[in-house]
Amino acid sequence: PLRDGGVREIGEAAPSVTEFLMGMLIYECALVSFEYMREDIIWYEPEDIEQIESLLKKYPYHVDNWFSNRIDLYTINNEELLFILMGDVPQGSYSARNKEVYDRLDAQIGSIGEA
Repeated sequence: PLRDGGVREIGEAAPSVTEFLMGMLIYECALVSFEYMREDIIWYEPEDIEQIESLLKKYPYHVDNWFSNRIDLYTINNEELLFILMGDVPQGSYSARNKEVYDRLDAQIGSIGEA
């Protein structure tokens, strides 16, 4: 909805500017900084996300009210990233800094979800 003066109010993206910037930087890194990325979007069920959370560590940073309700970010050791847009139907993808790291991540989580 538009407030007086035509300004669209979308809500708070993160509790602090630092958390917003960290979340956005990690998300952007997953999209464009790593050389190897799974090209298709993966659709996740709640049980898929539970499985991912048992295998990867979740970053303490995320971004709210942008593309989806929240963008959650995961890694094993900061050489790979998985992001999930937590909307009505969670979806995401993953990337890694090199082929070896990508292949390890793909072997671990590549069968989770539906492309």
